[in-house]
Amino acid sequence: MGGRCSRRALDDVVVTHGARHVHDWPEWMKAWCDGENTVMVQDGSTPSLRLMDGPETIAGWLNGIDVVTGTTVVRIEQSDDQWHVHDEEGNRWEATGVVVTAPLPQLHRMMPGAPESWSNHAYRPTWSLVLAHGTPPPAAFRPTLENLGFEVEESDGTTGAVVHFPHDWSQSHLEDERTDVVQAFMDMTSGVDNEVLDWLKSATCQSHRWRYGRADALGVESAFPRLVEAGDAWETPVGTGGAALRSGAWAAAHMAWQCSQHLRPASAPVQQTLF
Repeated sequence: MGGRCSRRALDDVVVTHGARHVHDWPEWMKAWCDGENTVMVQDGSTPSLRLMDGPETIAGWLNGIDVVTGTTVVRIEQSDDQWHVHDEEGNRWEATGVVVTAPLPQLHRMMPGAPESWSNHAYRPTWSLVLAHGTPPPAAFRPTLENLGFEVEESDGTTGAVVHFPHDWSQSHLEDERTDVVQAFMDMTSGVDNEVLDWLKSATCQSHRWRYGRADALGVESAFPRLVEAGDAWETPVGTGGAALRSGAWAAAHMAWQCSQHLRPASAPVQQTLF
């Protein structure tokens, strides 16, 4: 349960809202890598994998699995041998085991008895802007904004883009109003060249706050039976897509092991005296 990547439409322009780079992709997961949907890119001195269509990739991995979206979970509690998952509309799901991927402070509020350290676990927040336009961004759009310290994600095949503010700026302006963030962005880019500035001024702009954008430290395991944590706070390098993938694979294996213990053969006495 969880997730921090989404796809949204703004003025009929569809953009993928979330990081496209999967840093430190595990070697043993290359068999899962669809060559038509991924490309290796150089991010500074470190190569990373970029998903051409992240939501489509995830949808393929989840093919054949029941998925519930648009649901806000408010409580996760254990009752005898079952886990009960409650949402804000009063629905309840029962499960033998649960893998949770939500940010730790959110999990702490949902789960009675969760480790206290979860309540203030360190994350790096990010303010982002989703931009939609009738024409693609000019060629100077990305390098111009990157020179100002922004991270730019242009959506292939569309006329939209996503711009991420620097983490330090996002942290110090975390509680700002969304409209104030948009205005701050326009102020910060007021001196760029006219072609880029004209595109920005005529684009539709929407701000979004990722309060728990990226984990900054490893989490403390809860040790609840048949509940396993996964995400970028549960493997190394912390805060990377590779860490999230590693932790997810180990979480699945750990859950399968815990839920299959009743299938283990019973112990039998072994004769130890030779005649």
